Amino acid sequence: RKNSIKLFFLVLSAIYLFFILGTLSRGAWLAVLIVGVLWAILNRQWKLIGVGAILLAIIGALVITQHTNKPDPEHLLYKLQQTDSSYRYTNGTQGTAWILIQENPIKGYGYGNDVYDSVYNKRVVDYPTWTFKESIGPHNTILYIWFSAGILGLASLAYLYGAIIRETASSTFRKVEISPYNAHLLLFLSFVGFYIVRGNFEQVDIAQIGIITGFLLALRNR
Repeated sequence: RKNSIKLFFLVLSAIYLFFILGTLSRGAWLAVLIVGVLWAILNRQWKLIGVGAILLAIIGALVITQHTNKPDPEHLLYKLQQTDSSYRYTNGTQGTAWILIQENPIKGYGYGNDVYDSVYNKRVVDYPTWTFKESIGPHNTILYIWFSAGILGLASLAYLYGAIIRETASSTFRKVEISPYNAHLLLFLSFVGFYIVRGNFEQVDIAQIGIITGFLLALRNR
């Protein structure tokens, strides 16, 4: 029975990996990778880690050695080789968001994608070196909240992040033997993958953090 469950898990994982690669979202790829590694380490799945490391090394070598004469942004190989999508750290997404934040770091500009797009599109004429002449978003959840709600919003988000990490991590590591069915562990990994990892590369939906908070409150008051 154990072998059949493991086989089912491997097949399901392969299907899930196929769909994740098809999204061409490297933030999602990295989130899945880091969450998977953390889960394997916390559950002491050393054989799985070894096999995964070998496969990752082989895939990495294949990606690095492949070359294409006509780069296609919608091509999987291009996405795997690209290191600075949307020119995020210069004059693309996150870099320009940081410039706008520095101009009004205390109060912020107001919440909503339309507010960010409006401010960006008005100010882009003052910055001819910006890569995108129309807003495509900040591509970073923390920068988006700081832009929207100012320093108080940033502090509130940091407090909320810290409270969730403290609650989930303390309950997860308090047990001598960590179970893969540990609810706190699953919530911890979900939070790290979606908000910490993916939120660093994309503007994720902050409203969904209420689901994690609700589960934590239910676990505390059970």
